[in-house]
Amino acid sequence: MQLTTADNHFLGTLPSDVRSEAEQWRDALLAVSKPIQKSLEEIARRFGVSLKTARRKYDDFRHSGYDLRVLVNRARVPEGESALTPEFVEWFKALAEANQRKTSPALRRFKKLWRAGATIPGMDNALPRHQLPAGFSDDNIRRKIADKFAETAMRRGLGLAVAKYGPQILTTRAHLWYGSHLMIDDLWHDNFVVFGRQLVRVLELDALDVFSGCLVNFGCKPRYQREDGTFDNLKEKYARLVVAGVYFNEGYSERGSTILAEHGTAAISERVAKILFDRSGGKIQRRESGITGEEQAVIGWGQGKGNPRFKAALESLRNLKHNELGWLPAQTGKDRDHRPEQTHGVLVEASEELKVLAVLAQKNPQRAAAFKLKVWEYHSQFLPFLMDAYREINERTWHNLEGWHAAGNIRIDYRTTPSADHWLNDAEFAALPEISQTLLLQAAAADPRYLQSRKLSPMEVRLRDRGQLTRLPAFVVGEILGEDFARELECRGTYFNAFSDQELSPEPLVFEAFITTPEGRPEKLADDKYQVFVNPFDLQQLFVHDARGRCLGVAQRANRIDRDDTEALKREFGRRSHQIAELKKPLLARHAEAVRAETDRLANNAAVLDETRPFTMEEKSSARFIRAEGAAAAADILEPVEPAAEPAAISTAGDDLLGAMTH
Repeated sequence: MQLTTADNHFLGTLPSDVRSEAEQWRDALLAVSKPIQKSLEEIARRFGVSLKTARRKYDDFRHSGYDLRVLVNRARVPEGESALTPEFVEWFKALAEANQRKTSPALRRFKKLWRAGATIPGMDNALPRHQLPAGFSDDNIRRKIADKFAETAMRRGLGLAVAKYGPQILTTRAHLWYGSHLMIDDLWHDNFVVFGRQLVRVLELDALDVFSGCLVNFGCKPRYQREDGTFDNLKEKYARLVVAGVYFNEGYSERGSTILAEHGTAAISERVAKILFDRSGGKIQRRESGITGEEQAVIGWGQGKGNPRFKAALESLRNLKHNELGWLPAQTGKDRDHRPEQTHGVLVEASEELKVLAVLAQKNPQRAAAFKLKVWEYHSQFLPFLMDAYREINERTWHNLEGWHAAGNIRIDYRTTPSADHWLNDAEFAALPEISQTLLLQAAAADPRYLQSRKLSPMEVRLRDRGQLTRLPAFVVGEILGEDFARELECRGTYFNAFSDQELSPEPLVFEAFITTPEGRPEKLADDKYQVFVNPFDLQQLFVHDARGRCLGVAQRANRIDRDDTEALKREFGRRSHQIAELKKPLLARHAEAVRAETDRLANNAAVLDETRPFTMEEKSSARFIRAEGAAAAADILEPVEPAAEPAAISTAGDDLLGAMTH
């Protein structure tokens, strides 16, 4: 008996064991011969059923025109599943997708249409309408129409449907290089903090190097409420801060660097993209995701919120961030449904405490400074912790980053004994004598305890490869940031005038008047007013321009040193001594002649007073003679001669006495 297309489709909807059983009944009943009763008794015994059941199946099969479907054991088929024809399934999918929120309203509408006598594709519309046919239960319909891609495409957008449920292009970092791809995007932190006198959420822009998986730059901004009631959010201009910081402090690759950005807050404008392209000689390029995130599947309308798969590596890092910061107080949860119940009470309590603190600060600032809040303060607590958390994330070696081994981001360490605590890195191993290397390799081949293979951390890959990058010159930072980030600042003496910005720092910011010029030369700025750029995401540097926009160089922030940090104090004293030496250089140059004269005078007087060294011409001549003749000979020759005594006068006193005695 030839099967039709409909028969094959029907058979394909059945479980394999049910399909096989129906086909066995078909073959057995087609072979029935007279006497029919005796044949049916044999079939009943073979299938383990009663003669009555065998007779019923035989009669139904003949009366249906030998339709295989009547032989299916409906008790073994999921509830009426085969009753839902393809025509009905497609019709109901369209009905359900037309509702932007739920499938339940579509089910209720279907039942209403059925009871009203409407013609519904794929159903036997001649059946009584007081009840639904078998197999058209809610659960069965939901199971048959399950299509996450279509549902998401119609209710949320085609881009999101493709990103979550559509086919993906699988990529690998194995053949990339450090600096080849930079992903940037914005992020909401999942906790409240205290900023000023407000409880606020924190927004962040971050940048991820794809090859190393390292977070190379980030910046935070509290979302505070202005006096007019509006909120100060991240804007497009903050993306300029991120890329300026990356390509000035880190650099771009001569092999090419691509920025992966989206439309919206983290967008890279055409102006900035052109600057980066031109100043890098075409090495830095921008690639944006298509505006398909919320694009409608049929009509094509949509807001264009982006494709979450476009920056999958960054999204994965986001999950890690949220998890690592999940223990901070005043958590918001990942959405409203997951917000902890205690958060409301914590915020109410903190809000009242902030009011008390404001009054106390006016009366007694010292007591106010000692006041402890349960919610963390933005500058003094949250940001320092965030820096530590991100450093640990960058230094993790327990990651499962894709393509890590193929990219060569692993390290083999050796040790000299199976129980030694110290492991030799590549440089230390290479410094060993060749015979020692050979012996160690032989030992490792026999005993795996002599070596370990471990993954490099993202930070280790960054430090290994960042020396290959080329940094953009300082003047490009000013070009990227633009006039809306420029400010005028006066320089007096060895510092710029301090300025305050509560969003940047709770304390005034002070920068030194010493700059590093674009040529790398240290230089002291003259007292004057300058156009400067301070990157809120990198407060350690001040980019200094003159009034005409010419880049003069980069000044460093004057940081206060902890009195107990001996090493930091030593470094600061050394830097201060260097600055003083630089300050003295022009003075010495202008008064070089006077300095030389004074130096000569002091040297002359010192030589005059030093009796151990010859000074006069006679002393110098004697010294030369001694060196030529030898000390002993020279002593005999140069020994001073006693002057001869004058003859004594002849006295007559003795004669007189003699004469007196003789007379």
